[in-house]
This record gives sequence, structure tokens and C-alpha cells, in this order.
Amino acid sequence: MKKLNLSILFMVLITMSIIGTSCKSGVVVKYANLNINNLTSDEIYVRCSIDFTSWEVTKNEDRNTDTVTIPPNSSGKIKLAYNPDTTDGLNVGVAESGTDEWFRYHYRNRLTSSYYTINIKKTKNPDNLYKVSIN
Repeated sequence: MKKLNLSILFMVLITMSIIGTSCKSGVVVKYANLNINNLTSDEIYVRCSIDFTSWEVTKNEDRNTDTVTIPPNSSGKIKLAYNPDTTDGLNVGVAESGTDEWFRYHYRNRLTSSYYTINIKKTKNPDNLYKVSIN
């Protein structure tokens, strides 16, 4: 009887370990919808990316970085996927159309909202041609 109980216990433990290893814990994916306002007279490229410590892709259409071209005094939109447990913020790069000189801004806060507004203004500082604000 003791051998039978040990055999049953062993089979239960084996079954539980097989089930446990085949069930992957779900990754929480949230989306940041970015409304980007170009408040300049320049056509600009805007590249936004999630700053993360680790990333697991959940669907083919999930992106953690994207680039959009925005005409002068217009708006553009980007939607990025992120895991709130591994996200350290948001990176925004701005370049004037036709150039390769990117001005970068780092938003170093955990993302807590589904919607963000990014305003881009021109400055007179040649070392930092654009001012980026995120609300």
C-alpha cells in the first residue's frame, strides 16, 4: 500500500511539473497611443521607442519603436506596445526632413497612461534645435 501511495504521489508530481512548464505565464501588454504635434515650420521625422529592460513580443503587429514624418504645423500618431513591468520610459528622436542629425529626448518615467501628447517646438539653440514636451 505504501508503494502504491508513493507511485501515485510520484505520478501526480510528474504531471504537475509537465503542466507547469508547458503553461507560460502571461505577459501583460499595454499600448501607448502617442499624438505628436509638430509646432514648427519644418517637416520633421519623429522616432519614438519604448525604453525597456526586457521585451517579449506577443503579436506580430506589436511594435516598441516607430517613425513618422510630420508636415509643418501638423500632427501624427504612433502606437507602441509595452510591458509595464519592464518599461523605464519613452525615447523621442526628432530630425528635420532630409537630414541625419537627430535630437533626442528621454522621458524617464514609467508609462501609466494609454494616451500621451508630444509637442515639438523649435528653439534657437543650434545644439538642441527642437524642444520636446510630453504630457
